[in-house]
Amino acid sequence: MTRTVARLLAESFEAHDVDQIYCVPGESYVGLTSALIERNSIRVIVCRHEGGAGYMAVADGRLRDRAGVVMVSRGPGLSNAMVSLHSAYHDATPVVMLIGQVERSDFGRLALQEQNYSRLLSDVTKLVIEVNAPEQASEAIARAFHVAESGTPGPVAVVVPEDIFDEETDAELNPLRPRVASAPRTEDLDRLVTMLAKAERPLVLVGGALLADAVHDNTVFAALNRLAEEWVLPINPTHRRPQLFDATHPNYGGYMGIRVPPELIGEMKRADLIVALGERLSDSVSQSYRFPAAPQPQLPLVHIWPDANEVGRVWRPDLGMPCSPYEVIKALLQDGAPADAGKRRGWVEGLHAIHRKLPASCTAISASGRARFFSPRWSVRWAQACRWRLQRHCAGQALRSLRFSAMAAH
Repeated sequence: MTRTVARLLAESFEAHDVDQIYCVPGESYVGLTSALIERNSIRVIVCRHEGGAGYMAVADGRLRDRAGVVMVSRGPGLSNAMVSLHSAYHDATPVVMLIGQVERSDFGRLALQEQNYSRLLSDVTKLVIEVNAPEQASEAIARAFHVAESGTPGPVAVVVPEDIFDEETDAELNPLRPRVASAPRTEDLDRLVTMLAKAERPLVLVGGALLADAVHDNTVFAALNRLAEEWVLPINPTHRRPQLFDATHPNYGGYMGIRVPPELIGEMKRADLIVALGERLSDSVSQSYRFPAAPQPQLPLVHIWPDANEVGRVWRPDLGMPCSPYEVIKALLQDGAPADAGKRRGWVEGLHAIHRKLPASCTAISASGRARFFSPRWSVRWAQACRWRLQRHCAGQALRSLRFSAMAAH
């Protein structure tokens, strides 16, 4: 079937279940804008600034753990949006950014707003894909989504020259690639069980990868609660992930982020094992690389993160497990807690008691103005409400701006 590259790209976005795209209209990708308007299957939300469009896509990607999509024009358009790429890269948030480029015949001539995006974006993206032939268009979109959502999630840029959108091609549509989840090795699980059974004062730091698993499986939080209760473990949500465990639960061991109160961090430093469960580990979580110390931790460290390139990159873990944190939780629950797990009860209760004395560090303010403890279920409802409000806020102006842009383009 012969069709324009613009239509093939629009169909590729549809095949990847994209329901809305954020943009600031520009002439360098007007062909794709026209195709999206004609098909009318994807909401195109027009923003006032590329930085805002980029951050909306980042928020979309974080709330649903699938790549948010943003389109920007070349040169200043992309430069305005780069701050959102930086945030997505550091926060492990999946984003696909389509960038219009100068015409292919103008490459290397310093044409208006021409830039080398492979060089410019090398430090703030996982991958930059340049589409220089019509046959590559759909394949590039499929690869962009796969890379953005796999391993350590992050932003991917797809650069498309202005003159390619109206060209025709008989290239096939590349469908959505299956989501890959890595399972832990049996020998690693056995070693983890041994380390947990031996530990008397462990800390379990839960982070973003576990939240990503929870988006796709609503049993994750219940399984985490079971693990905490059956294995008698303190659960410590990490920087900007306080919603991962109910702060009122007896096994809540305190928030591990920026400026942990001295009383709490002082007690935490008595730990004899740290398990980073779905936590990437960063300066914010590690108290400026001092707990656990980098590169050589001062206590045994187990790092569980779904990307082998990240495990061992900064810290030397005693056990590195590049796999899904939820798969590890399920395996531990199936294996069963050790008979003497109750020896940790005093440690867990002590951490929670310190936390309870510091309510200001772990509460949110509800709509009624009352302090409210974070809980996973409340967090999910809050995220859904945020996305709905974002859509409502953009809808009116987006429609007006898009109609104006379409008329101006034609």
